[in-house]
Amino acid sequence: MGLRRVLIADDEESVRHVLTVLLQERGYEVRAVADGEEALRELSTRDYDALVTDVKMPKMNGLDLVRAAQGASPETTVIVMSAYGSHDLAIEAMKAGAYDYLGKPFRPDEVLLVLRKAEERERLRIDNRRLRREIARGAPQLIAEGPAMKEVLRVVQKVAPTSTTVLIEGESGTGKEVVARALHDLSPRADRPFVAVNCGAIPEQLIESELFGHAKGAF
Repeated sequence: MGLRRVLIADDEESVRHVLTVLLQERGYEVRAVADGEEALRELSTRDYDALVTDVKMPKMNGLDLVRAAQGASPETTVIVMSAYGSHDLAIEAMKAGAYDYLGKPFRPDEVLLVLRKAEERERLRIDNRRLRREIARGAPQLIAEGPAMKEVLRVVQKVAPTSTTVLIEGESGTGKEVVARALHDLSPRADRPFVAVNCGAIPEQLIESELFGHAKGAF
């Protein structure tokens, strides 16, 4: 899993443009805004892997944005940048919840290096959580010995880190839910609930509302 979706907050249009072009050329999905309040609205409505924010901005400064981001989007990695660089400001940014600090003017390779370091930290966090779960279980849920099941396990390991939709087919009792749980446990969503729904036990007329909800008074 990488930090693919990046939000940039800076009141200087030239900085927003330079960072947007730099990151888009490296395959990042980028959204750039001009102030802290707009950035906070973005964090409240969309998932971002990383926030790169200036300190001196109108409406809401960068440090206040960092603090607010801890509540609005705690999983987002925050990188603070400022032309008014000082040791004290860097420490204050870290205390507010920032992962790293960049002084302006910055070189493109400095920005990319900080993002790569943040990606590596995120991978280590995911691996650590997965390892703790495996230790807690005492044994892996999916054990493959035959060629067919080894191929299933190979596909599970390949697909699990992605956000694609997966359809698992098989006869009753062949382990579809076990495979689904293995996909979940190996995915970036492993720290979120795994919900198994027995669709066969739900009347056809209620299946849609059971899965997607319904308006009050619909029944």
